[in-house]
Amino acid sequence: VKKVLFPDGPELPEDFGQADIVIVTPEKHGEPAVLAARHPGVEFGRYVEIVDAATLEVACQAAATERWSLLWFRDPTKIPLEIVIAAGKAAKGTGSLITVAQDVEEAEIIFGVLELGSDGVMMAPAKVGDATALKASAVSRTPDLDMVELTITATSHI
Repeated sequence: VKKVLFPDGPELPEDFGQADIVIVTPEKHGEPAVLAARHPGVEFGRYVEIVDAATLEVACQAAATERWSLLWFRDPTKIPLEIVIAAGKAAKGTGSLITVAQDVEEAEIIFGVLELGSDGVMMAPAKVGDATALKASAVSRTPDLDMVELTITATSHI
């Protein structure tokens, strides 16, 4: 378990407390690599709000180059997340993607995108039991299916 700090204001706090990872908005706080050099022992990641093609490209670049990326998608479909995951894998990115989920159901979908899913989910629990359900969704996976050999006996044009 990693402790993640995601500062809300325009300034970074003086002390990061027990945080292992600090997620920053580069436009407000500076580039993660520069901040990491200033604060040894703390890992930094990039927050990206994906709202259009330009920010989707920023997210793809982050997936390829950043150690940690926190992604929020305006589009409720998971196609943009699929694009970001594929871009990170194609670039042989070694970082981790954390995706903001609105609820447990969305988190379950996020974990299964492209059979790889996001590496993590950030979700604010809305009711009692949400945290437990989120944890369960993170560990449950579809079991492997047994393959059966088939023989094609005929083909026809329909």
